[in-house]
Amino acid sequence: MGKTIEKIAIEKGHEISFKISSNNKNDINNINPANTDIAIEFSVPEIAPKNLITLINNKIPVVCGTTAWLDKWDAVEEAVIAQNVGFIYASNFSIGVNIFFSLNSYLSKMLSKVSGYDAAIEEIHHLQKVDAPSGTAISLAHGIIKNHQNYDKWHLKGSEESDGLEINALRKANVPGTHTVKWENDIDTIEIKHTAKSRLGFASGAVLAAEWLKEEILAASRIEDVVEDFLNLKRRGVNMIGLCPFHDEKTPSFTVSPSKNIYKCFGCGKAGNPVSFIMEHEGSSYPEALKYLANKYNIAIEEKEYTPEDLKEKQLVDSYFLINDFAKQHFENNLFNTDEGKNIGLSYLKSRGIRETTIKKFNLGYSLQSGRDLTTTAKAKLYNVDLLKDLGLTNKSDYDFFRERVMFTIHNVSGKAIGFGGRTLKKEKTIPKYINSIESEIYNKRRTLYGLHFAKSSIRKEDECILVEGYTDVISLSQGGIENVVASSGTSLTKEQILLIKRYTPNITIVYDGDAAGIKAALRGMDLILEQDMN
Repeated sequence: MGKTIEKIAIEKGHEISFKISSNNKNDINNINPANTDIAIEFSVPEIAPKNLITLINNKIPVVCGTTAWLDKWDAVEEAVIAQNVGFIYASNFSIGVNIFFSLNSYLSKMLSKVSGYDAAIEEIHHLQKVDAPSGTAISLAHGIIKNHQNYDKWHLKGSEESDGLEINALRKANVPGTHTVKWENDIDTIEIKHTAKSRLGFASGAVLAAEWLKEEILAASRIEDVVEDFLNLKRRGVNMIGLCPFHDEKTPSFTVSPSKNIYKCFGCGKAGNPVSFIMEHEGSSYPEALKYLANKYNIAIEEKEYTPEDLKEKQLVDSYFLINDFAKQHFENNLFNTDEGKNIGLSYLKSRGIRETTIKKFNLGYSLQSGRDLTTTAKAKLYNVDLLKDLGLTNKSDYDFFRERVMFTIHNVSGKAIGFGGRTLKKEKTIPKYINSIESEIYNKRRTLYGLHFAKSSIRKEDECILVEGYTDVISLSQGGIENVVASSGTSLTKEQILLIKRYTPNITIVYDGDAAGIKAALRGMDLILEQDMN
């Protein structure tokens, strides 16, 4: 593999500053970082972690294709974070294999909605392949585990373990690598396969990754664009200034230089580029910061292989977003397409002067009187009804939490549905006027502002946030052309919500009801705002 990578790199105009093999493995300690832009590590599992840490401690970015060393991942990640150095790991850099990974994930997701199919993975590798199963097979397994609810772990065929997804790892002479994923039931078999004809695809992908790591993200990332996701900046000459997010200050000392693509705070001394800003501001590791920027600029990036526990947790969070999206669409359908929804919910909203375009923009809906409407529909569409219970949408008896209520979808900053508020139209004093979703892994009331997803751009543009009491206040003002408005619906104004606003502007205008309760809440809110040195 090393010779193939070297050949491709030279053909593409790169210089090889050093080569390490079993014959001179100790020379890695004598590397001159000044002569090296990036390293490509393809060795064996026993020495890969040591090589990686040595390179990273010399502040040399690394692309690694060696597999079967991930039990040492934490030590390598710690070095990456400490040295602030770029690092990409992939179980297989072949473009064809990565397309195969995507097909595998897509197929797994599709078959998660169909019962009866069992999955299995088979790989065939050359006799010199040390690890079994290979990193590629493990990545395929993780793709299935992430996207199919029937699998939460894998095992190697012939091992003592027998639960979960089976991987059959075969070794034969002169075989670059073949991987097959098979789904089978009593009716048919679905099979996808990738066969490598040479190592050229793997090596070419590794060189591309090295080129990308060195140039792509920083070339695409504009410091002012990245910083303005979190801060309000104002132009001052050729630079931009704002309040430093890393220390408390009243006079702006945080300076952004678009021409140099860097930032520097002259108060606390923090400085760096777009990657280091995300690391510092979000508490991210270097790989996490790269991923943030890659997502922001729609650049593909390889991630570490997650443990089954990591994948299970991520899959659960993804499932919560999915089930909330289902509930959102269900409530919307009730509002527009059922007699009860149209006669009660839609009539009420229109009586408040809310137009249909606004209703659809804010994903408003209606929950029916029927006690098990949501559960029945979820079952019919093959959703996991236990997720409804987890999010408080139903109780242990599958009885709907929201019934006969106009529904307000609560979004996070990126626009995903994380919870709901429900308003009753009944007059009985024993029935609470509003009820809200319970807190969950994706919904924290203290850290959520209703309408912020729709308002954030306008808040930054106007350099002001208008804070109101309820859902309909936000909706009515937005419909009237006032977009920079949010509400702390469902909870009293919190410090966390104020700090969320501070990302976009230091200026808040409170517009609460003029009754005693509204005045009291406004005065309390003013105290919290002033404590954060905001206006």
